Amino acid sequence: DAMKRGALDYFAKPFDPEDVMRVVGRSLRSWRLERDNLRLAAELALSRTMVFRSKAMLEVATLVQRVAARDVTILITGESGTGKELVARAVVQASARASAPYVRFNCAALARELAEAELFGHARGAFTGADRARRGLFREADGGTILLDEIGDLDLQVQGALLRVLQEREVRPVGEDHATAIDTRIVAATHRDLDAQVAAGRFRQDLLYRLNVVNIHVPPLRERPADIAPLAHHFCAQFTKRFG
Repeated sequence: DAMKRGALDYFAKPFDPEDVMRVVGRSLRSWRLERDNLRLAAELALSRTMVFRSKAMLEVATLVQRVAARDVTILITGESGTGKELVARAVVQASARASAPYVRFNCAALARELAEAELFGHARGAFTGADRARRGLFREADGGTILLDEIGDLDLQVQGALLRVLQEREVRPVGEDHATAIDTRIVAATHRDLDAQVAAGRFRQDLLYRLNVVNIHVPPLRERPADIAPLAHHFCAQFTKRFG
């Protein structure tokens, strides 16, 4: 009955200590094999998009592998140029939504009115220049994943609309009075300190709570010098092939 419930083995009293040691040894080998398989799967998931050898990036890879299939909202943080978008791509490729639409949006690229229409869509005639209706990026990513890059630069009013999307799992296009249900996984990325942004009144605390279900922090290269050599070899091979 114990083994049906998940026990590895059992002992009848009185038991032989050597038998106990054999079972413990077997269970440790099984645990190590499972751990090594997770590590290799994690390395494979992230190595499709990034070059690394350091322990710090292996920890990032392991976290990517663990959360990719769980379909939770992810916040990727790190300085500019550390590879946050590449980590996001690795999450998508290791997830069940790998073959579904993957849409990216730079939150710092557009003014508030245009950002809202770009993300949530708009009706025809909703504003000057809206000569046709638009679905919006969230509906284009329905069934897949949307990456909200530079989320720390998103306008406060659009943040409120995004919070409603996260809470209700539906979008309301600009100029329309009805909402549409969506099934879109959200991955956000930023180089900003969002806690400091919240304290300064530039970012909504309730939105940060909704986005930061799982945080993946990508360390800068100066904190992982073991990656310098493999990156150098990678770029050398890449440019040698490109330029002959």
